[in-house]
Amino acid sequence: MAALAGTAVVLTLAVLLFPTYARVRSALARAQGDRLVYVARATAFGFPGDSDIGGAHARELIRHYDIRPADAALAARALSGGNQQKVVVAREMSRDFRVLLAAQPTRGVDVGAIEFIHARLREARDQGKAVLLVSADLSEVLALSDRVAVMYGGRIVALLPRSDATPETLGPYMTGAERAA
Repeated sequence: MAALAGTAVVLTLAVLLFPTYARVRSALARAQGDRLVYVARATAFGFPGDSDIGGAHARELIRHYDIRPADAALAARALSGGNQQKVVVAREMSRDFRVLLAAQPTRGVDVGAIEFIHARLREARDQGKAVLLVSADLSEVLALSDRVAVMYGGRIVALLPRSDATPETLGPYMTGAERAA
């Protein structure tokens, strides 16, 4: 897989600013920890006007992602936090994308949902998709990453292969004690 060095900031801004239909067209996807960005106006698998709300595609995603209760017409805000997160992950990862920005993908969810979401992120990586994980949870970063970038003061201060990234080596960068990239 080709490295995306030098494009991460551009992709991050693009994903955050694109509405859903534009992300689909540009093959970018986002699984964001702040579920309220999407779920306030949506049913579990669509927005008003979508052609497949409650359809076969939605039922397949509910089954594959083990979303409970299994009712595609139910408002997403009526689901538990973990199931809301699964809805976002299912919707974004079911599209044809090349780059996934996963920002705090497991914040506020239970252990079972964390393991499930981590497995889906690994599947995307194994399929050759680029996954950019942004997380404040160091154990999550170390469990999922091939390379680790540390930001301090708005700048990347370290970029390490996973084999070199340990809490002890990352700590000084995370606190600003080390500032060289």
